Amino acid sequence: MKNFKRIIILLTFIAFCFLIYKFTYKEKEVENYKFRDEFNNLNMNYWYIGDWENLFSCYDKAELDDGIVTFKTKEVDKGPILISKPISIKKGDILSVKRRLKLHYANDYFTGGFVVFETDDSKFRPYRPIGNGIVLVEYVHTKEQSKRPGGNEIFRVLPRRYEDNFAIIEPIFDKWFTEEIIYDTSTGNLSYKINNKEYAVKAPVLRKNYIRLYMHAYGYYTGHKMDIDWIEINITKKE
Repeated sequence: MKNFKRIIILLTFIAFCFLIYKFTYKEKEVENYKFRDEFNNLNMNYWYIGDWENLFSCYDKAELDDGIVTFKTKEVDKGPILISKPISIKKGDILSVKRRLKLHYANDYFTGGFVVFETDDSKFRPYRPIGNGIVLVEYVHTKEQSKRPGGNEIFRVLPRRYEDNFAIIEPIFDKWFTEEIIYDTSTGNLSYKINNKEYAVKAPVLRKNYIRLYMHAYGYYTGHKMDIDWIEINITKKE
């Protein structure tokens, strides 16, 4: 009889431990944010497409073909920009954004960009200023003079205040490549990976409640192009 009571107590204890695990650790796992878009169609609830000049809606400027979304600059200063919806995030989270893309410049005045903004604005329709730039990745092929570091034929990773804090990378145009940004919102540590090479810079710590992704193939005149195969966004809760 005593052994039976011991078994009951043990089973009760195991069940209690399981419930604690389920409603604490499991809940933390559920809170992690995961999104992947392979662009088999255009998710208009997640992505806003606006033109460069004034961010007016221009979904018709996105071309979908066999899981590839293409953004072409067909009008001067009115090329399309792909902007994510506001994504909820908290200081302490780890943000990862990974995508496969291809860039094409049509002349010697091209500076494409990929920006992570922070904002407190939860509205879907973006207005300038979109927010504070946490990090800017620039894809540069230009003869235009610039005070930014690295020259006129490079990729560069620039936090909001870069001074001597930036990364200069050999450019890749007209070929597919994979890039990833990993950002620790509490320390500002930011890693940029491109085709398995990694670069580290220091970004500002997170101060807002949302982030937005902002991607474009801007350049003077027309003919510039950005193709995106897929994009993954992950937000991991820091233990």
